[in-house]
Amino acid sequence: MIEWLFGDFTLLQIAILALGAAIIGINKTAIPALGALVMVMFTQFFPADIASAAVLPLLCTGDVLAVAWYRRVANWKFVITLLPWAMVGLVLGMIVVRLITSTDALAVVIALIILGVQALSISRGAFQKKIDEWRGSMGMAAFFGIMAGFTTQVANAAGPVMAIYLLLMKFSKEEYIGSAAWYFLLLNWMKLPLFAMDGRLTWQVIRMVPGVLPFMIMGAAIGILLLKNISQKSFNWIIQLLTALGALRLLWMGLENLLK
Repeated sequence: MIEWLFGDFTLLQIAILALGAAIIGINKTAIPALGALVMVMFTQFFPADIASAAVLPLLCTGDVLAVAWYRRVANWKFVITLLPWAMVGLVLGMIVVRLITSTDALAVVIALIILGVQALSISRGAFQKKIDEWRGSMGMAAFFGIMAGFTTQVANAAGPVMAIYLLLMKFSKEEYIGSAAWYFLLLNWMKLPLFAMDGRLTWQVIRMVPGVLPFMIMGAAIGILLLKNISQKSFNWIIQLLTALGALRLLWMGLENLLK
């Protein structure tokens, strides 16, 4: 049974998959920006093609768990406004993946954009009037929607983009998680056929999901408890910190590969 689920993965790789599933469970029900850690882990223990592909079905499964729990607290206006722009970003990302052999330069650009927007978010006191004017506008939805769709297709890095957008929208932590749950459920499931068309989604990757599902459910339960016991201020700061770390990780990996 284990051989059918995990193929020729080593015991260490299976353990990393289980740990990654648990972290994604927490990521989807409490701390959205935590997902970048999983991608870092997978790239250290799996070939690049398997690492990028293995994250997606786990994210899709985690999205289902998150929606099942937080489905009633989503801000549907946000989801409906952002989703069409995200689809534009997905298509752009798919085109770029096919046209450009190396995405390392793109990863650097994406990371710098994320860090720049985050710097604006953190220092928003000096730009409060402009941010208040921009908040909820179609321009804001278009910018973050396209960025989220593009980054998730190219580098599985939509988490930091959406973290900044949702913080700028001043959602409560529950509304934040509920809105993100529905948004990423729709976005990630739309990515599945695109990943399959690119040859990145294989049967070997898909069949390992049931094997690590118990660990993801455990992580989701831990996340639900965490969200109930964390203050709004602490929640916002944790998201900011993890977003910065995720962007810096993307920047570092891109520069490291470019300078080799």
